[in-house]
Amino acid sequence: MKRTTIFANESLMESLREIAIKERTTVSATIRAAIEEYVGRRQPARTLPSAPTQRYVSCDPSGAVRSE
Repeated sequence: MKRTTIFANESLMESLREIAIKERTTVSATIRAAIEEYVGRRQPARTLPSAPTQRYVSCDPSGAVRSE
């Protein structure tokens, strides 16, 4: 793990302290979790490989009818 320094205003630090106390953890752990969540949302979503699909047309509410 690498050490870094951040600059944050007092109100942000107070909010981090409150969260850390509520979650019974440290401010450092709270910041790490927030950064991990942020980075995770910024990464492109991985997609599943596409599978061949067949076309179905349904006019009957009891089930799908395959179109030819």
